[in-house]
Amino acid sequence: MSSWTTRLPLLPTHVRVMIVTALGLNIAFLCLYYFPAPKRLVGDEAYYYKLASALASGTRAEHIPLWPPLYANFMGAVFAVSGTTERLMIQSVQIGLWLTNAFLWYRIVQRILSSPIAVSTALALFLFSPDLIVFSHFLWPETLHLFFVLCALWLTVCYPASRAALLGAGVCCGLAWLTKLLLLPFVPMLSAVFLVLRTDLPWRQRMVTVGLFSLALTVTVLPTMIGNWHKHSQFIIADSSMFNLWVGLTDVERSDKDYARVGKEMGEFLRAGGDWLSRSRVYQGKIVTLIQHQGVWTTLTRQLKKQYFRLFHYQSFFTTQLPGGTRPAYQLSEGPLTTSLRLYAYGFHAVLLATSVLGLCFLRWQPWGWPHGFALFIAYNLGLFLFLHVKTRYLVQFLPMLMFFSGVAVHGLVTKGARPAALPIPRFVVTNPRLLLGAVLAVLIELVAFRELLFS
Repeated sequence: MSSWTTRLPLLPTHVRVMIVTALGLNIAFLCLYYFPAPKRLVGDEAYYYKLASALASGTRAEHIPLWPPLYANFMGAVFAVSGTTERLMIQSVQIGLWLTNAFLWYRIVQRILSSPIAVSTALALFLFSPDLIVFSHFLWPETLHLFFVLCALWLTVCYPASRAALLGAGVCCGLAWLTKLLLLPFVPMLSAVFLVLRTDLPWRQRMVTVGLFSLALTVTVLPTMIGNWHKHSQFIIADSSMFNLWVGLTDVERSDKDYARVGKEMGEFLRAGGDWLSRSRVYQGKIVTLIQHQGVWTTLTRQLKKQYFRLFHYQSFFTTQLPGGTRPAYQLSEGPLTTSLRLYAYGFHAVLLATSVLGLCFLRWQPWGWPHGFALFIAYNLGLFLFLHVKTRYLVQFLPMLMFFSGVAVHGLVTKGARPAALPIPRFVVTNPRLLLGAVLAVLIELVAFRELLFS
């Protein structure tokens, strides 16, 4: 009898070469993290590390309900099992998750798109993204959160007829909520669009699938919500909405260079009331007063003038931590190496933004499918970050979707002029008007991202 390994589809040679090369690049970046000295922890990393260390040692530790609890618990479990709180332990696990994420993403895109060019491009962008690489080293929940999101997506896209996969997707979405809250409003919409509106299933079966998915998700998050009800009188996973909305509405810079401001605002928030509910109500009142004072239209225009400049800014959460950045944390010396790292990050960012916008312009209105879900997810994030406090770190949540459309764009450009039968992506079309629109939008988004560099 053949072994299970012989039944697994082998990855193409070029995919294996990409994975090995990207793993080498990841390890090289990890060396930069530690040499000549370990990188300084930045922002929330100190909170997560302190809490995880306490949990690993059995010391009583209190979760702050601004942040979902799973990442600190996950890190604490890794520390407890390994018997050490060395950062390298959690980084090793996260590098493994990064590789797993790349494989899941490859299978997802392969299932949706029949173009080897598009699939290979989307995978290459994922593997060689400097942001995704460094977040597998940082003590932030992005890599773990992306793992749960991609697991849910993989189960739903690759096993659409399996109820077990649907239950697993519900659990993964619940775990994603317990790691980061940014998906909270989107998952119900995703459920409605891609489960209820699946016309290939009868109505009763569609409702059963929604029920199973919702049940699995609810069971996953309910214990945390009940615990917060007992501790904080709020039936929540966590809640930073009022705080992040206030900071987002009162930010003035077109980049997050004044990152210390968030710490100051946090101190004011914690002093605003005796418990979490009262603090949230105080800030809700401040937000209402601010909008009433300046008006809805003025509020909207002020947000439009800064939020997307902050979100797509060319200085990423990685490059700002290099020497000379606004939050220097890597213990490197300024020189050719840091210049090369910046150029790599800037170039990657520019290519990703331009090609993803172009790929979006190739999307047909009909027939509906997963590409439309990815486009909706990008639109959801753009709507969310029009008002909430935003920085380039929040791009990580929808980077894979941008990479998906980048793959479509590269396929369209490479095969432009070929016979229609040679363009096996039925939900996309490449026409001259769409190319022109894509080129205009690509220039605009590059101006948004690199305005500070171009006009300084």
